[in-house]
Amino acid sequence: FFFSGDALEIQITLLTQGYADGLVGQLPFQMGEISMKTLLDVKNGKPIEQEIFGTNLLQIISVPLVLPELEVNMNYLGNLRILGYLLFGIIATCSLLLTFWVVVRRRSQVVRASQPLFLIMICIGTLVMGSA
Repeated sequence: FFFSGDALEIQITLLTQGYADGLVGQLPFQMGEISMKTLLDVKNGKPIEQEIFGTNLLQIISVPLVLPELEVNMNYLGNLRILGYLLFGIIATCSLLLTFWVVVRRRSQVVRASQPLFLIMICIGTLVMGSA
């Protein structure tokens, strides 16, 4: 969105042509009127009632104030989902095959030295991590 900081006639025209989405500006005539009235009161000896004088704001907005409800698609994966399933299949197959290999070769010297229960736990952990 683009908002301009004043509301002159040319800016209102540019707003209607689509160059801006809104205008917010003060009314300079009203600012001058309040200033002159306050100075006249000071000259005539009247007490000033307030220290800060506010003016109205002029707002012109071309953006609708009631917007439709935002629907966000949180599925950023798209076709990468197929790759994820393929990689999980590879991880699951390897984990199950290696678990089967450890069970079959549990009496061999290499597997016994590596502790078959520990190797099976690693394969199950890899399967769980791959499914995440």
